[in-house]
Order: sequence, then structure tokens, then C-alpha cells
Amino acid sequence: MPFSETERELYIEDVVQTGGRTFAHIGGDFVLIEDSPIKCDYLKMYCWEDAWVNLYKRKNAFHYFTEERPVIDRAKCVTFGASEMIMDALNEKIIEATVLVCDGSGTVITDRGEVAQGIGGRMSGLPFTTPRRKVIRKLEREHATVVYPKRAKIDVVGGCREALKRYGRVAVTVAGQDRDILKRVKEINRAKVITLVVHTTGVTEEDAEYFTKYGDLVWGCASRHVRLIGSQALLQLGVAIPVFAFTAAGVKLATSRVKNISTHVGRHLEAAKSKILKGQQHVIFFKKSPKTGRRHLTLEKAILPALTETGPRPLI
Repeated sequence: MPFSETERELYIEDVVQTGGRTFAHIGGDFVLIEDSPIKCDYLKMYCWEDAWVNLYKRKNAFHYFTEERPVIDRAKCVTFGASEMIMDALNEKIIEATVLVCDGSGTVITDRGEVAQGIGGRMSGLPFTTPRRKVIRKLEREHATVVYPKRAKIDVVGGCREALKRYGRVAVTVAGQDRDILKRVKEINRAKVITLVVHTTGVTEEDAEYFTKYGDLVWGCASRHVRLIGSQALLQLGVAIPVFAFTAAGVKLATSRVKNISTHVGRHLEAAKSKILKGQQHVIFFKKSPKTGRRHLTLEKAILPALTETGPRPLI
């Protein structure tokens, strides 16, 4: 039954998290649900208004949170982003499929890198969404599977089980606050499921310990506790907003991404991989040359976590 105009104005279409803040998408507007003290030079977010504007930019420029949302993208938006890593891993056949969450369609399975990037390249945390028929049809035309098309349900455990019926090695993104879901996803099949733990701002110390047991790649976001567990990682990517690889599978996905950024550093990482897997920690980051002033990607041995003063603050 169609909604009346009044009902539609009160209908929550999505709940989205960005810059540590949570918004409801309702009546075409983004309404702040939960604020955060976090300021981030990297994201250019210093208050909830900046986060609010960022959501509107995504909606107006790229039609996210609408029926016109694109589902294909080849542009790499973030150097060490989760969807970028997944896209490269799919393109190089390191994984066969991925389970992601998409506004307007919920849980999605795809085996195509450009669809994975189209879904996640500019998407923040998405705890809730509702069906948008055009988006679902576009995904299906690109041979992606919308696991729960009637409700756009977000259930990566069910999506992972469905994906493994047809594919071998599968990558799954899991929000850091969902530590029990992370455990359930990983225990479906440890050998075949690679977990990427994202949106970790505000997680507890106990949550972070779960990541060391069940996460292959873990994003630091604005989390103090994730930086602390970084000491147990094999490899770190980036220093302002670090990404930690805790397993051989995580290192393999990271290596694929690094090769696509710099073949030179990729070769050095491949050469160092056996030492890394034996416990010799390394960090990959952009370093400014004292001669030219230019930033270049570099690989160095380090005691992890290797951090910098830039990035989000305060860490929570």
C-alpha cells in the first residue's frame, strides 16, 4: 500500500554513519541522531554540520540514497579503502566474490570489482536501509545478488552463507560494533571467508580483542583500542588512519592493493612477505622526500603501531 505524503515525510529510509556521527535519512533530509566529538583533517570533518554536508554532497553529486544511485564505479576514492582492496582482489582473482551492504538494497553479493566499488566506494557505515526498486534492478542487471530484495535486510551472515553456495573464497565487510556477527561470519568457514572490519570508532577493548581473533584486515578509524591491538598485527597500511593486517589472507589482500598503487613497493612487499608472515612487522605509508618535497609510497620495517599526529582526534 503506497505511503501518504504525511507518512512518507516520517518514513526513515536509511540510517547512515559518517565521521563518527549517525544520521537518519528521512523525508529527503539527513537528521542527526548521535553526535561525536571527533574532528578529522583527512576527512575535512570538524563538526556534525560538516558530516551533514558530506552526506548531501554524496546524495546530490552521486545520487546515493536515491533510486538513481549508481552501482558501477572504477574510480579509487581512498588509498587504502576496503572497497578498493576488494575491487583489486576480485580483479586479480584472489577472491571470487564479496558480500557488501548497499543503500537501497541491503545485503549484496557480487563477483565484479567495479560493482563492489560502485557499492562501497563512497558509502559510509549503513546500519539500516529500505528497498529501492531501481537500485535493486540495476544490481541484478549487473549479475549481483540482492539477498533480501523485499526488505533490503542487512544480514552479512546470511549473505556469506549464500555466497559460499556458489563461490570459493569470499570477502565480507563487517562493522566493528558487530563483534558477534564478525565471529559468526568467520566461523562459517575460516579458510574461505576473509573479514574486513570497518567503522571501528568507539569500539570497546573487548571488541578490539575480537578483531585480533576474527579479523583479517581491521581499519583503525578513530578507535584508540584498535591502535593498541595494532601491536599484534603483521602489517600496517597508512599512519593517520591505519589499517592492520592480522593474517596471511589480510596481507595478501593488502599486497594486491599496494601493487596497484606502486609496482615498485609491491615488489618489495612481495619480497618481504615471508619475513612478515614470520613476525617481522612492516608499515606502508606515504613519505615526503626531503629533496623534492613530494610524497611517495614506501615500505619500512617498524614496531607497530606506527602512528602520526594527523588523522582523527580525539581517539575514542
